[in-house]
Amino acid sequence: MRYLIISLILILLTSCRYDFAGFVSPPSKTVETRFEESMQLNTSDTVISLPSISYQMAFCSDVHVNDRAHNLHLFLNEVKKNKDILATAILGDITDMPGGMFIAKDTITSAKLDIPIKYVVGNHDLYFDQWEDFKECFGSASYYFIMQADTVSDLFIVLDSGSGTIGKKQLAWLEDILKSRRSLHRHCVVLTHTHFWDSEMSQFPTGNFPVEETAVLTNLFTKYGVDLVLSGHDHKAEVKMFNDVCYIVTDAIHDGVEKWSYLIVKFDEKIDYTFCNM
Repeated sequence: MRYLIISLILILLTSCRYDFAGFVSPPSKTVETRFEESMQLNTSDTVISLPSISYQMAFCSDVHVNDRAHNLHLFLNEVKKNKDILATAILGDITDMPGGMFIAKDTITSAKLDIPIKYVVGNHDLYFDQWEDFKECFGSASYYFIMQADTVSDLFIVLDSGSGTIGKKQLAWLEDILKSRRSLHRHCVVLTHTHFWDSEMSQFPTGNFPVEETAVLTNLFTKYGVDLVLSGHDHKAEVKMFNDVCYIVTDAIHDGVEKWSYLIVKFDEKIDYTFCNM
């Protein structure tokens, strides 16, 4: 038994995605507390005006900014060059070290994008008590925004899944939004960090949602006609259809990977997507 325990510890410590330091310094605030604080930051609806009912958005994830943010800089430059992209989002794990949030923020500010940037909190963003840094740099972690053209609008819902669960209060909030607002919009997209189909546990205890919660969430998404669920976390791009909902996981773009991709989604009467390799 002793050798088995030692072997398991070694496997966890040597896993390329396992953050031992982060594991022993979990978030000091629960998802319930973070959700309440996010709601206090949400003072009004965010509506982004569009010139056309057809537009593009770019998405990336798992930047893991350390002392530099080279790949993040490259991603932002690609977005800036593409004039068809009218908004972008980072799907969590912006950093994994104290102070990294501010390096990421400086990198984003220096890029001088003239389009909205949305942020999702990831599990690594909460290690070392960085929730306060996330709020200072990027604001709320649970919110929605609307992409609005003259005659058409799309609803985007952003979830705080950094603890591997969205919690009871956020679940009730999500269900209320879907119930009261989904029918008012053409498309509905959910942005989260933790995804639904993780097959291994190197990110324990935030590897993926509990089985029961996965069932509840995926049933809600199908019931209310969510078109697309975007997430990161697994460091590997993947596309899966489940019960008429498209689930897309994006690549990691941290500086430790030589080949990576970001995602462009085109929203029109139907939704198309492309992985752009770097």
